[in-house]
Parts: sequence; structure tokens; C-alpha cells
Amino acid sequence: MSIEALPNELLVQIFNHLSWSRLSKKVSLVNRRWYHVVGMAPLASKATLNLCKTDRLQPAYCGDYHIPLEVLQSSSREYSRFKISMHSMEAEQLVDGTFGAVLQYCHHRWNIQNLSLTMCYYQFHLFLRHHTNLLSNVIIVKIVVKDIPPPNGTIRDDEYRNAFPFMLPMEKLQNMDFEHRQFSNNYQSPPYVLVLITPNLETISIQRCVMRNNVRIVLQHCPKLRSLFMFSRRPLRSSFVSDPLELENATPQQMPSLSRLKLINVPLQSTLEPMFSNLQTIYLAYVKINPTSHTITCENLTELMIDSLTLYEPLKLRVPQLKTLNCDMDVLKLLHLHDALQTDQLIINMRYPSKGRPMDTARLTGLIHFRRLFLKLGQCYCYDAVWFNFLWSNLLGIVELRIREKFPRDHLSRLQDVLEQFPQISQLQLQGTIIPNAFRFLPTSVKTIYIEDCSVVGSSVQFSPSVQRVRVRKLWSSNDLPGCDVDGIQLEPLGQFKPLHSTKVFRTNDGPRMAYSTREGCQSDETQD
Repeated sequence: MSIEALPNELLVQIFNHLSWSRLSKKVSLVNRRWYHVVGMAPLASKATLNLCKTDRLQPAYCGDYHIPLEVLQSSSREYSRFKISMHSMEAEQLVDGTFGAVLQYCHHRWNIQNLSLTMCYYQFHLFLRHHTNLLSNVIIVKIVVKDIPPPNGTIRDDEYRNAFPFMLPMEKLQNMDFEHRQFSNNYQSPPYVLVLITPNLETISIQRCVMRNNVRIVLQHCPKLRSLFMFSRRPLRSSFVSDPLELENATPQQMPSLSRLKLINVPLQSTLEPMFSNLQTIYLAYVKINPTSHTITCENLTELMIDSLTLYEPLKLRVPQLKTLNCDMDVLKLLHLHDALQTDQLIINMRYPSKGRPMDTARLTGLIHFRRLFLKLGQCYCYDAVWFNFLWSNLLGIVELRIREKFPRDHLSRLQDVLEQFPQISQLQLQGTIIPNAFRFLPTSVKTIYIEDCSVVGSSVQFSPSVQRVRVRKLWSSNDLPGCDVDGIQLEPLGQFKPLHSTKVFRTNDGPRMAYSTREGCQSDETQD
């Protein structure tokens, strides 16, 4: 039977197994019937309608810069996801011209639920003035605004300087991603304010290229907001420091569901104490904190991630539900944890430089309850043996230790020094680092060792008889290079552990190299993938 004899319903079932890229670029071009079938539901649920060409070299005055209205009118396809990327479109096209008509036709014909907008500032201004109704049914929206000056004669500067703030009623919106980009200092858009009326908003991400407070988003009514993320690519100048407008209503009364807060390069004058009591996850990086003299209670906090904070006084937190703490070495000196009885995992980033804080400010009593320690060496900036030894002596509850990457100098001796500080651990995991040929210095409490993507000099690794299990996934020989004869790597004492099996892996410019793993490690790797 020929495929042409199959009914449309069966063709739809067959085409459902193909990617939308193949359907739109190849299958739909076979003949008119297949073009029509590709546009039928449920195949259409895979489609994203890109209203503008992505070719940046296409001049804006060409008639085919965007999809002609007659093409959309003759299409039998159904769309819910739309992508609009305006590079240098004239204002007349966007407002009352051909492209404005296309936008309004799409709004009246299709239910626009997922919308991606990329445009210059002056285009964004016009879009909000004339096409806000396109946002009425949107559930997911991504908006990228670029600081690119308008073409000469397109629009007068005073026409859009005085038009803000803008009210954005998006009753159905659940997820919003907003980004304002600046490409040079030659042009900066005027300040503007977006007032969001989004009663169903659950997550929002706000990214600014520079924190000049030129872009302010007012979260007016967000009772369902769970996650708030704010990011700036550069630190804010001190002359512009003020609390972001988005955080003014971030209180348990105004946002009762807010449980996740992530701030990177965001200026703060307040302590954020009002919102701390309701949050479950806090991530702060390159943020200035003004701690209070008293302890801030975080009743629901389970995950705390803080890196490169500007702190001048201790940050005192009461965290009865805290499970995971992720921070850098320097923050630990000014972080005081109280009632941290439920803590489980401590992750320390050792790649950040020290701020020169004296060690006598450290109060590490809150670390005694942690059971798992994860050290991210990341080419550790400095090795302060006194501070490290003081820190390790306060981590008496650690039973699982994981170390990733390596020290920049004297790695093996410093690695051994760290491992010897934990006589109570039972499980050790080494990842992406250099391991010694002999682990006989390990305490007898270590029963299980995991080695992943590590290298070793020589052809054998010696363990103590007390070690019961060694699992290896991708162990490299440092002298396994072209021209070197390597028979393999053995785990000793022989017969106590499972043998290693080699696999060729393309890892370096020198060509394929041999990686050695236990069968158990290989099977686990396949399962995870």
C-alpha cells in the first residue's frame, strides 16, 4: 500500500514521531496534502510561529521582512507559541502598518499563550502603547529590551520619554522572563516603570545589563508568586544604590507564597528581614547586606546559598529547618547559625579570594551538625592552613566528604592534609582532580571511595585493607599519551576490588585516550544518562 493511500488521521500519527524542525522544513514541502496534514492538530502543538525573519542582514524596508498577512490567513495551522524579534523595523510598520495588522490578526485568530518578544527600547514603547491586548491570554512571556537608539526621523525623543509608567494587565500570566540589555554607553534608554497586574504569576526573572534603576518593575498584586530572581551583569555604582522597587512588596503579607529568592549584583539598603521568615530558598551573590544586631529568624528556610557578600558585621540567622548551606570560605567567618539542628549538607566554594577578614570573628558552633561536606576547590585562591584547620575542627559531624577539582599548588600534599583532618568519615568521593597512588594514610573509618573523572600518575592505586568498596568512573593515567605504553591501572591490594576496564574516550586534542572504570561505575553512568 502506498503512503498516499493512508487517511489523514494515520498520517498525523506517523508525523507525530518526527521533530517539528523536520516536519516544517522537509515533510510539509512534499506536496499540498502533506502541507495541510502538518498543520493539523496535535502536530500544531509543536509549532512556534516566528513572525519576523531571523536574518539580521534582511533590510527592514523589504516587503517580506515579516510573514505577510495573506499567508497567515490561508494557513490551516493552529499556534499557541509566538516569537517576535524586531531588529530595525520602522515605527509605522509596528503601529498602523503591515506588521501591526499581522499582530492584531494573530491575536484575534489564535490564543497566544507563549510569547517571546525581542525589540529595541523605542519599539517596546510602541508595542505597549498599541498592542498590549496581545498579552491578555499569555501564560508564559519572555521580553528582551535592547538599548539601541531609534533610526533618525522614526520617532521623536519626547514622544516616548513621557509615556511611562505602563500598566500591564496579564491576568493569566504564570511565568515571566524580563531582560534589559545595554550594548554600549553611547545610548541609554530613559527610565521607565512597568506595573504588572498578574494575580496568577508564579515565577519572575528580571535581568539588567547595568543596575541604574532605569528599569523598575512594580509587582502590584502577586498572591501566587513563588520565585523571584534578579540579576545584574555589573555591580551598581554607589551613587545609584537603593532598594529595587521589586522588593518593596516582597513581604509575607503581600506575597504569601514567595518561597525562593535569588539576587545577584543587586543593591540592598534594608536587611530583607520581613521576607526571611517565609522563604525556603535564599541565594545571594555579590550583594551588600546590612545585618541587624539581633538574630533574624528564618522559620522555613531549608536551603541557603551565599557567595561574595559584602558584610561588615556578623549575619545572625536562626534556621531550625535548614538542610543545605552553600557558601564561600570568607562568608563563614561572619555567618552565625543558631538552632541549626536539621542541617545535613555543607557546600564550600574555595575559589573566591579572601576579603581579609580576621579569623577571630568566626563563630562556627552552628556547623557541628552537618553530616556531608562538599569542597569545591576551583583552583583554590589561597591556602590558609590556620583558618582551614580551625574550620575542620568544627566539622566533627561530617561522615561523607566530597572534593572536586584541585589546589593550584602542592595539590597532593594539601589534599592529604585535608583528608587527614576528618578521622570520622566513612565515605569519600573525589571528582575531577588528581589522586595519589597510595591512600594508606586514610583513617580506618573510610569504607567506601568513589573516584570520578580523576587522573593518577602511574599504573596503580593502593588502598588500606579497611576500605571495603572502591567504585571508579573514568580514571585517567597522566602518562597515557600518544607514544606511551600503558597496560592499564590496577586497584591494590589485588583481588579485593573489582577490576578496572578500559574505554576509549575522546577527551583531549591529542586524540582518544583510555579511561578506566569499574563495571559498576559504567552501568551507573548509563542509568543516569
